[in-house]
Amino acid sequence: KIREGSLNALDLLGENKIHLIINTLSHDKNTLDDEKKMRRRAIQLGVPIVTTIQAAIALSTGLEHYLAGDLTVNSLQNWNAELRISK
Repeated sequence: KIREGSLNALDLLGENKIHLIINTLSHDKNTLDDEKKMRRRAIQLGVPIVTTIQAAIALSTGLEHYLAGDLTVNSLQNWNAELRISK
C-alpha cells in the first residue's frame, strides 16, 4: 500500500521493476487515492495498466495466442466482410 511508506508499488515503478499493472478499482477512499497515484505514475512512465478483470482476461488470452504463434492481425473491415459471408 502506497500510503504505508517506502518500497511500495510507486517506488518499484520508479526503479523500472514493474512492467505491467493489473489494478482493479476499490471503493475504499484510502485505496482509491493510492490507485489514482499508481495510474498517474504508470501513465507518466509508459507502463501499461489494466483496470478491469475483463481486460485482464482479454490480455491473458491474447498473450497466450501470441506466445503460441497463432495470433493474426485482421482489420475491422475484413472481420465485417467475413461475418456477412458466413451469415
